[in-house]
Amino acid sequence: MEHKIEEGDTVKLNIDNSPNMSIEKVSGKNATCIWFDKNQRFNKEEFLIEDLVFIRKKEQAKGGIGFGKTN
Repeated sequence: MEHKIEEGDTVKLNIDNSPNMSIEKVSGKNATCIWFDKNQRFNKEEFLIEDLVFIRKKEQAKGGIGFGKTN
């Protein structure tokens, strides 16, 4: 079964040498991806979901200081 891409998941384009990207937003058949390039520049672009390859599900924070902490 294919994973349904969700916000926070890690993906890449279905081409060689594509960087790993995080899904910022899913809207219909499109996903907005964010990533840093090899020069550490921030990038943001929208792609068709069908052109993306799932890498891993978003990781849940396990407490501590940082993103995802809830009290």
